Amino acid sequence: MKTHIVLPWLLVLGLSLEYGKATDQPSLHLEVENVKKSYQVWLAKGIHFTKPPYKITTGWAAELKDPAGNIIKITDCIKD
Repeated sequence: MKTHIVLPWLLVLGLSLEYGKATDQPSLHLEVENVKKSYQVWLAKGIHFTKPPYKITTGWAAELKDPAGNIIKITDCIKD
């Protein structure tokens, strides 16, 4: 499975929505072909996710944090 990053990256510096609540913590959003598949591959490689795949309006998303605590969200546009 190929995971790609769509440029330009979307860095949300103002408000981001988390389960319907506004937060002031910046997050980096990366688009992948399929969140559920990427989640399984990355999980098998030892990546720890803070939120497993969940449904969003445009498809699916999952969240992890980098070593500094920054939020990274992977998203796709697969509606199923």
